[in-house]
Amino acid sequence: MISHFSFFQLIKCDQIHGEWEWKPQLISEYQLIYVKKGEGELSIDDIPYFLKPGKCFLLQPGKLVKWEKFHKGSLCFYQITFQCLKLRSHRKINEEKIYQKHDQPLSFSDEFVIKSNSTVIRLIEKLYKLYIQKQEDVLYDFRLQKSFYDLLDFVFEEALSIDEDKHDTSKAIQMTINYMKKNFKEPITREKLAKLAGLSPSYYSYAFKKEIGMSPIEFLHNVRIEKAKKLLVSTNDKLKVISQNVGFNDEFYFSRIFKKRLGVSPKIYIKTYKRKIANIEFSFNGHFQALNITPNLSVEFCENKWHLIHNGNATRLKQQNYTQTIINSLLEIKPDLIICSDISEVDQETLSKIAPVYSIPWMEMEWRQHLLKIAEIIGKEKDAEKWLNHYAEKAEIASQKVNNYIQANEKIMILRVYAKYYSLYGMRNVGGVIYQDLKLNGVNGVDRIQNQTPISLEELTNYHPDYLLIMVQKDEQSKRMLELMKKSSAWSQLPAVQNQNVYFIDKNPWLEYSPIAHEMILDKAVKLFCTNERT
Repeated sequence: MISHFSFFQLIKCDQIHGEWEWKPQLISEYQLIYVKKGEGELSIDDIPYFLKPGKCFLLQPGKLVKWEKFHKGSLCFYQITFQCLKLRSHRKINEEKIYQKHDQPLSFSDEFVIKSNSTVIRLIEKLYKLYIQKQEDVLYDFRLQKSFYDLLDFVFEEALSIDEDKHDTSKAIQMTINYMKKNFKEPITREKLAKLAGLSPSYYSYAFKKEIGMSPIEFLHNVRIEKAKKLLVSTNDKLKVISQNVGFNDEFYFSRIFKKRLGVSPKIYIKTYKRKIANIEFSFNGHFQALNITPNLSVEFCENKWHLIHNGNATRLKQQNYTQTIINSLLEIKPDLIICSDISEVDQETLSKIAPVYSIPWMEMEWRQHLLKIAEIIGKEKDAEKWLNHYAEKAEIASQKVNNYIQANEKIMILRVYAKYYSLYGMRNVGGVIYQDLKLNGVNGVDRIQNQTPISLEELTNYHPDYLLIMVQKDEQSKRMLELMKKSSAWSQLPAVQNQNVYFIDKNPWLEYSPIAHEMILDKAVKLFCTNERT
């Protein structure tokens, strides 16, 4: 067995100054940032840090970094990008890659101040000059890696020595900033913050203002107002509830502080602010359409390809960078809320760094509940209820029409043909319209199938359908499976086949599970059953 030996590998070394693309960035590789000159502000996972010469930042994978306030022409820093690799514990024969990425967090603070500026500048400039040479020399890679390790060794030693200094004022101030960011809902006073920092209240206020440029309470108000802005546009909570959720016990005091910071009251802010909505669950597109809402960002599946739609423009989503492309687009448009379905805890944590995330269960809820939940999130409850009432009336009329043609004892079967098997559809998707909204009878046992279940050719004769709806995948193997079924004895025994009540239907809209699709299915079902048009 190979040991878990880890090492660092340099990817690139840049000097950043003047014009640069200052977009929010979700870190995918380790980055070491050293500020050479200038001042500004950045945030790491929404925790602000202040840029000034001599400061170092270790940006680790998974961190969301935003460049906030700076003078574009004056700020200059070095950016060293690297990755941590470890030997695979097990490797297959002939497998080329014996190393794999190892993104376990390094046990250092995000920010630290280098005490010996001359040394770190010498090491960084040596590495940078060597990096941009790009020599073909056989020893070049060795010298480059050695220079990189010399820098890491020095910086990590500095970081460790600073972490051991419990009385460092800057670190104490940063600790209270982190505390305010995480505990803004709780009662916080200057005295409490000073106690956390291990300083007297008066000296803590003096040091905080000197380091940050504002008093601790002003900073706390800024944190709370920023949180309130997000809640105002991403929830429908009353002002009193929002003020309490961000740490203000008095909603009138909250309104005064809010107006002082932004120049408008919270109520005016809500009316004038147009929310940016990102919908990354393509199955919810029909729900937003029913609510007459066009999300700023959405995912669509068209012609067997995934696309990202941003303000009407489509970008192809490829499998190898599907998630990262969506994340990059979210970082660019800065949505106020993100709608999705059944995502992992890791993805939830990543997306929540960008905007509030609303994950709506897919299989646990039916499409009407999906619509009502989305409407609740974006404040369109009345529109959702109006649409559902419209649909219920239309479904009742359609049901009466269809049931005039189909006898009460006749049964419907919905079958899907795949490349390797046949599947019987149950009470969801197209089954929801046929069996519930149109009130038609399904074959025996269909009411116990939530979505679909595989069946064999021999089992076909057990169902005796009077009407058969069939969907066939477009690949050649699925078409051969259909021909195999048609040539079987089971096929010829079906009442639907004998009475020529077999209908071929497409996936769109019959399989889409959304309000708009189901309304279209109502129209198509009436046309299908009442005019005997086999599509």
